[in-house]
Amino acid sequence: MRTNVSLPVELHHAGADVEGQTENLSPGGVFVRTTLACAEGETIELSIQLPNSAHITAHGTVRWVRAAQGASVPAGLGIEFVDLQSHGALSHH
Repeated sequence: MRTNVSLPVELHHAGADVEGQTENLSPGGVFVRTTLACAEGETIELSIQLPNSAHITAHGTVRWVRAAQGASVPAGLGIEFVDLQSHGALSHH
């Protein structure tokens, strides 16, 4: 089940550390609004800050890339979790 939620994210890829915001989140993946340049199939490390001060850390694979389309549609990455360490923050149903 995918949930629309805006949470701060730190992305780590190819020596770059970039901040972003989630647009939606599920146990299988996340869409992150970011200007980080990645190609489909690349591996990325991310840390999502939860409202209760906990965080989710994961490695993921970029499954799709969205180019910015004006101010109303920001650029971002669709990321599938490969190695999710949520410490019970998300449940798989």
